Amino acid sequence: MYRLVLFSAVFYLALGCSAYAIEPVSAIRQANYHFARGEYTETIKDLRDALVGVWNQAPLVLDNVTWIKEAPEGYGMYTPRENNVLNDAEPILLYMEPIGYTIKKSDGYYSFSLYADFSIIDSRGKIIGGMENFAQWQVKSRSVQTEYPIFCTFNFRQLAAGEYKLRVKLYDEFSKKTATTTQTLVQE
Repeated sequence: MYRLVLFSAVFYLALGCSAYAIEPVSAIRQANYHFARGEYTETIKDLRDALVGVWNQAPLVLDNVTWIKEAPEGYGMYTPRENNVLNDAEPILLYMEPIGYTIKKSDGYYSFSLYADFSIIDSRGKIIGGMENFAQWQVKSRSVQTEYPIFCTFNFRQLAAGEYKLRVKLYDEFSKKTATTTQTLVQE
């Protein structure tokens, strides 16, 4: 019993140091221990710690990339656009859910920082426009944020009629992770 209490104390002290120090396997073992004892709130906290440990090791990925009608109300709270056809009179919005960005813990806060570039590519594969570092998302919270939607608004008023590719590249400022999505759009 003494060893178990000592292990638990050392484990929780290690968790308090940094999100990078979280070992997912240990956190899952601790979750199993708490679950077996009926300590569900502690189990959930342990599973969150395990998630952050895996999250920081995972590659950066863009999930649920979708053209949307209007700004989302929150994570997963969006209305998809019927098509990818645009005209000079309206902007087009792209919704994305990043997974695997690096979460740092410092002074009681969890933070992450992302930024993006975009390129417009014509039907011949030539880059005809774009911008580096056109959007940034920086979050500092007392709680871990793994459900964070990002969306971008684009106005392509000078494009000739035709089919194009929009390439968005997302960068994780706290690591060397990147993710890219390429979406087709049609200018009327």
